[in-house]
Amino acid sequence: MTTTYDWPTERDRATNLFNGDTPGPAIEANVLHHFHQHPGRVHTLIGAIGNRIAKGASITSGWAILNHELNTKPAPVVATDNAEKAKQIHLAEQWIRNAGRDIVDHHELVDELFGVHGRLHDWKSDHDLHDRLLELWRSHHWETLAATVEADQRGQRQGDVYRRLRTMTHHAEGDQAADDHATRIAAEVERARTAANALTPAGDINWEAA
Repeated sequence: MTTTYDWPTERDRATNLFNGDTPGPAIEANVLHHFHQHPGRVHTLIGAIGNRIAKGASITSGWAILNHELNTKPAPVVATDNAEKAKQIHLAEQWIRNAGRDIVDHHELVDELFGVHGRLHDWKSDHDLHDRLLELWRSHHWETLAATVEADQRGQRQGDVYRRLRTMTHHAEGDQAADDHATRIAAEVERARTAANALTPAGDINWEAA
């Protein structure tokens, strides 16, 4: 699970723990620099210094101590756990094959996976992973649409399904990519038409009027 820190909250927390002490511009700029690199480390040091003050340590300025420790103590070495990434990717792929395949807009899919609360948020800058999961979603989404046509071929919704197939690229990828997938849409519609005609007496479905 990823913990998120924001500077205004940490600054207020430190001021309270440091008995109202506020940082000067130079110290705050340096602490903020370290916060951008290692927010968890700054958060932990603020708490540790605050505990020392609460126990009666003779500290005139908690901010000065924080600044000193950030400058003199090396930051911990952080290693990426590739096993955790692989686990989260596997779970994301399973989700796409089940519930995620029904999402229509690819922006919604990206937000669901890589957004603030997404399971892959920590790897949001991995563009190859973006492309890989989008391609997986496209393949399963097309299967869902084709299956919907076959399931509804005797009902009253053939026209709606046909229109969904015809405009799917605009919903899923936006107008810019529509032309690139026009051929693919036509092929899927033709496959759906063939499947429906094989199961439905001729004349039951008016594809041209859809």
